[in-house]
Amino acid sequence: MNEAVKNEVIPFGYGDQLVRTVNVDGEVWFVAKDVALALGYSNYRDAISKHVDEEDRDAVAIRDAIGREQQTTIINESGLYSLIFGSQKAEAKQFKKWVTSEVLPALRKRGYYSIREKDVKYIERLEQRVRTLEEMITAYLRYESEPILAGDYIFTTEDLIALVVEKVTLFNSMTKMSTEYLVNLVCRKLKIKKLEDIRPYHYDLLNQILDEMERYCIEREENTEKILKVATEFKTIREIAEESGLSSYVVGIICRFLARKGYMEEERVSHPEKKRKTLLKYKTIKMLNE
Repeated sequence: MNEAVKNEVIPFGYGDQLVRTVNVDGEVWFVAKDVALALGYSNYRDAISKHVDEEDRDAVAIRDAIGREQQTTIINESGLYSLIFGSQKAEAKQFKKWVTSEVLPALRKRGYYSIREKDVKYIERLEQRVRTLEEMITAYLRYESEPILAGDYIFTTEDLIALVVEKVTLFNSMTKMSTEYLVNLVCRKLKIKKLEDIRPYHYDLLNQILDEMERYCIEREENTEKILKVATEFKTIREIAEESGLSSYVVGIICRFLARKGYMEEERVSHPEKKRKTLLKYKTIKMLNE
């Protein structure tokens, strides 16, 4: 390739920010500073150092507006997504959409396109998973704030909500899951030292964990509906368990929770066989959708 074309700079306007792409030997790179500023990072140097691995960044000579050659840090496709994943601002989602809908099609017309389409599809799929989870949480914010076992994974309600409320990428959201068991489990499976080292090629495990969470959410709501329908009058945990087909352990947890939330009434009565012992009975006051 001709040296004059080797580091061809192709600028794109993103609002009032200029984002420059660089053609290095036919491969598309992005000017790191431009990307960081567009994503809302206040300290672009710190953001690049913190989120982009050394192998995903390089320095090349680029001519500035007055014709001087300046050594400029550039990032490849992996580095681009690392900065997007690392941003906790709303700009990240908007920027990703702009890159995929405007920048990449324009680069495609020029005959080169570095960012793999399957990577974009992975990101879109994960965003859809988070949106689905958000809908489930919005519709059913009645989970216990206690460790939950879903398959091989332990997590809490806060872990689920963090995926949505924090409005960050799935990778950063994973760091919110501070349960020691989960951290060790994920790191061991990925053969990494810390969750911050999760890379784009770990999608499968992250999706697997989301699957387990979603299955638990669905199962928990179904069990709750069963219990509320059965307890039309005051009944013991054992009676509700027998009629609903659920275990007494599960029924006990859900009934106590629903009583605290005002969906069931709790009554303490004397045990018919054991003196000084009492039984808890529960009765439905209202259904979840009321």
